[in-house]
Amino acid sequence: VVLLMTLPTNIPSMVLLENHDYQPPKGVLGAVSGLSTIAGSLLGPSATSLSLPGVAICLAPETGERRLRPHVAAMASIGGLAIAVLGGVAAHTATIVPRELLVAAVGLAVVGIVANSLGSATRGPLLLGPLFTFAIAMSDMSLLGLGSFPWAIGGGITVSLLLERKQFLELASTSRP
Repeated sequence: VVLLMTLPTNIPSMVLLENHDYQPPKGVLGAVSGLSTIAGSLLGPSATSLSLPGVAICLAPETGERRLRPHVAAMASIGGLAIAVLGGVAAHTATIVPRELLVAAVGLAVVGIVANSLGSATRGPLLLGPLFTFAIAMSDMSLLGLGSFPWAIGGGITVSLLLERKQFLELASTSRP
């Protein structure tokens, strides 16, 4: 089951899946994303890729046993497609709910995801680089026309090279084929 949305997040989503011991079919995901982007471009500028928030939610321990997670992903995909089809109604529904309640619900929903992501990012030999990468990626930073993701990768690598050079070089030498 592929969770799709219109943000270029295939690589971070696949890394997240691999960190949870899943082996995503990279070729299939690339083909589906590419063909969906081509089809969507006929209706206007859009890109289609794996939904990083959707993947993270489906991998959370709160979703249940590992063997049931594909079903969770399928239900999330159906829900996403329903929202896409009924987007106007969904947008109007959000205006009915008090803003404070909506913000509180969304905030509570992401607390576990953020905690798990930080734990996964800092589990290895590097600490500061992954933390900086995470912080920059979560920001609204935009520089030279690039969003936060490329700057997050560059910033994390730079911080690790400057402050965790020994561990970074050891990790780089052991991860080569």
